[in-house]
Amino acid sequence: MVEDVFLEDMRQRNVQVSRSSPFVSYATNNSTDKLLEVAYTSPKTGQINTLKSKYLVGCDGAHSRVRKSIPGLAMEGEPSKAPWGVLDGLISTDFPDLWSKVVIHSETKGTILCIPRERNMTRLYIELNEGFEESLVTEDERREFVIRRAKEIIAPYTLNWENIGESVSRPLYRPHHR
Repeated sequence: MVEDVFLEDMRQRNVQVSRSSPFVSYATNNSTDKLLEVAYTSPKTGQINTLKSKYLVGCDGAHSRVRKSIPGLAMEGEPSKAPWGVLDGLISTDFPDLWSKVVIHSETKGTILCIPRERNMTRLYIELNEGFEESLVTEDERREFVIRRAKEIIAPYTLNWENIGESVSRPLYRPHHR
């Protein structure tokens, strides 16, 4: 919902948002305009393009390429090696209140952190056992394991993913370490 407010405000100011354009690098510009030159990968051509910007904001996740590209910047705190599965998608469930931020905890199966996303999607962070990735060879096996774990944690309630347009009916899975 917050993202939609920002996007609408930017549309009203004639600012265009380009999605799925992975950040590559940036360089400072020695000219008087004080702009950064930002390199990114075009989602249409796969070519590296550049743009000029006053600001660079790293909203690219836990393993931020933007943060890693800033010279002399060090991550504070101790990173954890605890594995979490991340599933994004349109879900249907009979769980009473999954449409706001929710933490679901099962004493025997683990924890799910649920975060509402744009376009009625939901992101689930599913706690996994250490070493689970070594026991599952393919990406499909890992995805199915994470889905099964999510369903076990939320039981006795049901959890299912719905088709998103013409995309695959399975949720998007990304391994994640917190």
